[in-house]
Amino acid sequence: HIKVTIVDMNEARIAAWNSDDLPIYEPGLTEVVKACRGKNLFFSTDVKGAIQESDIIFASVNTPTKVKGVGAGRAADLRFIESVGRTVAESANRSKIIIEKSTVPVKTAEALS
Repeated sequence: HIKVTIVDMNEARIAAWNSDDLPIYEPGLTEVVKACRGKNLFFSTDVKGAIQESDIIFASVNTPTKVKGVGAGRAADLRFIESVGRTVAESANRSKIIIEKSTVPVKTAEALS
């Protein structure tokens, strides 16, 4: 039995996922979420708890272009993925598999380790 928990610090976004008015549209998604939510699919703002319970973490965050500093206008702004790395490091109670699902430059995971 696989349990999937989607976490976000944005309470409004999680509330939308827990409602009948999902925050994104994808054909068939509403039906899948309604069928699975509360069974093996959960949405939560408890980031620390979800990290501690998980074996595998998919980190999916925005990676906008830097607007200031070295590389402004060209380089990826890695503050969000760096924040995920710090949060996982602070909250993990055992080894985790982390998969970065973001538009980050090659070798970003190596730099975060």
